Amino acid sequence: MRMERMLNKTVWGAALVLGQASALWGLAVALGWAIGFALIISAKGDVSAEIPFHLSAQPPLIGLGLAALGLLLAQKSRIDVWYYAVAGLILNAIPLALALVLMAR
Repeated sequence: MRMERMLNKTVWGAALVLGQASALWGLAVALGWAIGFALIISAKGDVSAEIPFHLSAQPPLIGLGLAALGLLLAQKSRIDVWYYAVAGLILNAIPLALALVLMAR
């Protein structure tokens, strides 16, 4: 009984930390990628700028991995902590979409 309670609290804590880490990571990356996207789009309009600009897709993928792991652990926990992981998924999907748009251009 006691071991099950400790395991449940450990899983809950790990899910909470991973969800919050992915949300914070996504918030930072989304802000940076939004500013970078605006600067790259404005520089691509200039004909003299022949430097190939792009945004890396790895940081949003790291955040998506953290959020997915937090979501999986949140399913094992009986306490609702899944909303942090969902926020991390959303916040990391936005910069990934921006990076993919620039890769397609």
